[in-house]
Amino acid sequence: METLNGIKFQYYFGYILKLSDMCMCLWLWSKWT
Repeated sequence: METLNGIKFQYYFGYILKLSDMCMCLWLWSKWT
């Protein structure tokens, strides 16, 4: 169960990190154009 939670946490963390990175890129793009 602990490993499952760890995998789930890693998955969500990776998803949030990817999402925030995409938002940052969009924000920078809108700022420069």
